[in-house]
Amino acid sequence: MEINNLGIIKQLLIWDDPNDFYFIQILKRKKENVDIASNSKIIKNFYISSEVQLLESFEEMKILSKFHKARVYINLNRRNFEHLGLLMLKKVTDCLINKSYKDISNAYGSICGNFHVEKEKKWVVDLDNDNYNFEEKISIVNLIKEIGGMIYLEIPTINGIHIITSPFNTQEFSEKIIFINEKISNPDIQKNNPTLLYYSDNKI
Repeated sequence: MEINNLGIIKQLLIWDDPNDFYFIQILKRKKENVDIASNSKIIKNFYISSEVQLLESFEEMKILSKFHKARVYINLNRRNFEHLGLLMLKKVTDCLINKSYKDISNAYGSICGNFHVEKEKKWVVDLDNDNYNFEEKISIVNLIKEIGGMIYLEIPTINGIHIITSPFNTQEFSEKIIFINEKISNPDIQKNNPTLLYYSDNKI
């Protein structure tokens, strides 16, 4: 199986500030690799600040995905080198004060995962094929639009789709979804999580 979402995702990427970048991770997941000890293992982080850099790095991402049977994730909320540099300074200082020296090596990747500067925030609504049929997915999309959310993209994943949306009122969503279909459970709404850029289980 191969899932290549580069062409779809490129539509949403903005390159108007050289200090902004998209955070991409190659993650080896336990779901596809039962031999790893934790739920996921980071293979490599990428900090992509231009379309040229993305296209140049994409082949390496594909190779790493195939070799490690790993997923390539991109967070669609931009990060900023200057902003994260200041946060990194604080993080390292905290590590030194607390004598958590081993945490310093992972500090930048950790900060990248948590903090963004995106003004037009992108949320991920995760719909698994095992939990939602086609009609239920359409109902969820229509409800998001009804309460003021914008649908940017629908991105195929290994087990379903990620609906990329603007922020919306989650309380109103939860209240109204029951009246649409009492069998529909609340989907996983992720406010600062990545979506799938590439995956292949075809070994090199």
